[in-house]
Amino acid sequence: MAGFCLAQRPNCAGQGVFRAQDSLRLYCGWQVIYKFYRLYNACDNAYVTDAFSSAIVKALAEKWDSLPELQKISDTDSAFLDFVLRHIDATADFGSLKKILANMNNCRKEFESLCARIRKKTSAALEAAPDLHE
Repeated sequence: MAGFCLAQRPNCAGQGVFRAQDSLRLYCGWQVIYKFYRLYNACDNAYVTDAFSSAIVKALAEKWDSLPELQKISDTDSAFLDFVLRHIDATADFGSLKKILANMNNCRKEFESLCARIRKKTSAALEAAPDLHE
């Protein structure tokens, strides 16, 4: 990835996107998710959509205490928050979606707006495909 210019369209079938997909399957934090978003957002299709969705849902379910980091990035790049919310969907792990909703009980006051948007998307995801996960 060295020397990659963000202004260029990435090769969505190249080795970099496959490395990104593999890296996203491991939880690395919002900064890493954001880095891959900036590099490969144009490749957000069947190849990497599942990897983005998995990483985002896993972060919200298992690393709720990192919500301030998501808020900070979103404050400077609102398109990233839209991207994150778009990846909370019915294809996500049912248990992780339920855990995200449970995490809402620990939403700090300064993140109420962010939590409300996450709650809305998570609830919709759970309602969209209950038969798929039960």
